[in-house]
Amino acid sequence: MELFDNYRPNHFKVPVYKRVKKFLKEHQGLDVSKPIPVDEHSLLGKMVLAALRENRKDRAKEHNDQYRDQLTDDITIALSTYMMSLSPRLGKLVRINIDVDMWLKESMLTHIEAQRITGIPEYTACRSFLEHYKLVDDYNLDAAYKHYQRVEVFK
Repeated sequence: MELFDNYRPNHFKVPVYKRVKKFLKEHQGLDVSKPIPVDEHSLLGKMVLAALRENRKDRAKEHNDQYRDQLTDDITIALSTYMMSLSPRLGKLVRINIDVDMWLKESMLTHIEAQRITGIPEYTACRSFLEHYKLVDDYNLDAAYKHYQRVEVFK
């Protein structure tokens, strides 16, 4: 019976990149070791709502199938009553990984650009971002910097 002692129908364990879990912990101050309560008013909650309301083909499933070996961690989210009324499925909730990873990368680009304006080299700014959010072991510095360079090409 102990298997079901902690069961809650509104709790979902969502596979994520390790960097996504650390980013939520460091950037949002969330205790990722416990279920994270999400509602319609938080940014993470808005991402969950977008995932639940998405009716197009599962873009997230294709993405996560491609990068499945990198989804080495998970977060548990506790959905609000309203979110539960939208018939949540884990297949839809995996989109959270993509959205938070995009949020992380956009935050990194903003940080690098702000530092660049003050005269700090982009590579150094990228490193300081990863160090500040304790992502050095989970997001390769060269990969992060290459992402910055790719985005810069299209400006």
